[in-house]
Amino acid sequence: MSIEKQIKAFAKMKICSFTFKSLEWSHSKGRKIPYGLPTTEQRQAITPNKPLYNEEHKAVGIITGKQSGITVIDCDDEMSYEILTSIYSEFKKYYTVKTKKGYHIYCKYTDQVSTSIKDVKGIDIMNDGSIIFAPPTSYTLPDGSVAEYKYLSGKVLGEFPEFLIKKLNDAKKAKEPDTKKTEKPTTTPTPTTLTTIRPQDENLLEYFQLIVDAKTKDEDKYYNNRMKWIKIGML
Repeated sequence: MSIEKQIKAFAKMKICSFTFKSLEWSHSKGRKIPYGLPTTEQRQAITPNKPLYNEEHKAVGIITGKQSGITVIDCDDEMSYEILTSIYSEFKKYYTVKTKKGYHIYCKYTDQVSTSIKDVKGIDIMNDGSIIFAPPTSYTLPDGSVAEYKYLSGKVLGEFPEFLIKKLNDAKKAKEPDTKKTEKPTTTPTPTTLTTIRPQDENLLEYFQLIVDAKTKDEDKYYNNRMKWIKIGML
């Protein structure tokens, strides 16, 4: 789909979108860098019926949060997406975009969660005050291959599920400093990950913790066998 058609498609979804000059890979910084993003004032003036469009631009972004009526779940990788969509199969019906390594799941806006990075390991939340890159944006990697934002599946902007709102808010509270003078705990608190969303599945969650830990350590003893979780209780 061309950039112009994609902007019109987002308008029909009542999503605030804009074009920008380009998305480029920075060799010095080792990450992608957007060029020509709209200013804060320009973003605030965007509405679904009045997107910011320039036919010379090569990339597309959308505004998340109340302005667009969407909250986006950014799954870091394939494993995070597989876990989340298996816990809550309705996500498969939601408008979803494939990124280089992960997925963007578009949900109806909720004011019950804020923009967050890694409050729950494996996912980020893009909400008020944020933007995301969108199809058909692409950029060239150092090896010459092209990374693209591609529409994957789904047509609806579904409700942001209550269980995930609770998990995100609990994780955020756990990170907040305790102002009361208390003795230091003698045990290390369990980190919040996607694997702790359903604590009743103890064997499954224990297995996933091993996967997450192995991935973090760049070991593939468990990670390469991540699909074994299907056989031990989820489906």
